[in-house]
Amino acid sequence: MYKNLLIFISVVLFSTTMYGQNSIFLDEENDDTLLLKKYKQHDGHWAGIDFGMNVLLNNSFNRQFAGSTQWKNSIINSLYFNVNILDHKFILIENKLGVTVGLGINHSQISFTNNFTIKEEYDSIQKDIVVNYYSGTLGTQQNLNINKLRSTYVQIPVLVEFMPTVKSWISIGALIGYRLGSSTKQEYELQKSQFITKTKGDFNILPFKVDATIRGGYKDWGLFATYSLVPLFNTSKTDEIHPFTFGVSFNY
Repeated sequence: MYKNLLIFISVVLFSTTMYGQNSIFLDEENDDTLLLKKYKQHDGHWAGIDFGMNVLLNNSFNRQFAGSTQWKNSIINSLYFNVNILDHKFILIENKLGVTVGLGINHSQISFTNNFTIKEEYDSIQKDIVVNYYSGTLGTQQNLNINKLRSTYVQIPVLVEFMPTVKSWISIGALIGYRLGSSTKQEYELQKSQFITKTKGDFNILPFKVDATIRGGYKDWGLFATYSLVPLFNTSKTDEIHPFTFGVSFNY
């Protein structure tokens, strides 16, 4: 699934780039500066690439999970990556204020610091799939070198964008996402041999997310931060966990 998704993103990005280049060349060839000006006015600061890191927080905005130490994550290894495919800004005040909407693909991974395994299993009593959390080693498995939970979402941003100057911008709003898939990845050493295990599943992750976000920058470069208003997992199954993300962006 991930391979096909990357191919789709590459095709869309290439088409978007070629379209943008052709539009500018036509404007210059026809000396249609008014059309070029209108095009730039409706070009928001969403389309591009975001790169950042994830932090798992509880509902008190700290990293302590009483009785569930497995949820503490390694921030530097918990990566967040957006390919923001397209955007359109609706003008409220020319060169000052607008509302930007668009489309993007988000891939997040959470790298856990503790040695445990998330596993979906069939419960013969409940007659349903349940998620179990195994702490410590799994069988004869040694300490995990890599232990990640990965999720991919399609996202729609709704951003109020303010431009203090012609080249600077600040956006605040929400990212609405639908989960396309999720999986775990574990890497460990056993009897001097390396093993990698990848497992697909839902793992009690909610299908939708809503992230509050603030973004700002100068020209094509910026900084961003997001906070998940919706818990990552079904709270009837495990702790209330809200990912917080921060990073850098590049707009095209």
